[in-house]
Amino acid sequence: MIERVTGTLLFWPKVRGWQDVPLKALLEREHGLPTIVEDSARTMAVAEQAFGQGQGLQNFVHVMVGTGLGATLFVGGELYIGSSGLAGELVTPPSMRMARSVLAGIAAAWKSIPPVGRSSTACARR
Repeated sequence: MIERVTGTLLFWPKVRGWQDVPLKALLEREHGLPTIVEDSARTMAVAEQAFGQGQGLQNFVHVMVGTGLGATLFVGGELYIGSSGLAGELVTPPSMRMARSVLAGIAAAWKSIPPVGRSSTACARR
């Protein structure tokens, strides 16, 4: 989870001790270049909008299941981050053990959805 304005890594469940790390400042100081720090779910959603199933859609939700459950929102063709910059952060389990449990439940629910319900594009265009 990243605080977008400062580029501070708030929490990274895969790496112990990476909490409240000023990643943007560290990278800029080390390399002397302007830096943007963003999470993988948002960058994937931006790529979907530019090159994938989100092309041409003004309003859509990109859902990503990883160590947690997150959603990226596009409203009026723009990435919506909310007032705190954390819009779409749905579930970030405090441990990998809990993450596996959450993911197992999500996988079971996903299997019960008919394939047409799985396609964000199919749903968005109806």
